[in-house]
Amino acid sequence: MRSAWICSRNDVIGSVSVLGAAAAVWLSGSPGPTSSSGLLVAGVFCRSAIGVLAEASRAYRLAG
Repeated sequence: MRSAWICSRNDVIGSVSVLGAAAAVWLSGSPGPTSSSGLLVAGVFCRSAIGVLAEASRAYRLAG
């Protein structure tokens, strides 16, 4: 259940970030906001992945 929540949350963050970057590119005429948006989304996804791996590792140690 937690994994479904994290994946859904990350999808929302990614979608909102893409829309925000598109608006920023449209307003500024610069492609720069897409890079910033991509780095932000990559950071959120990596942080989520590390959290899921840490939680799975704890559960594995407790089960074994």
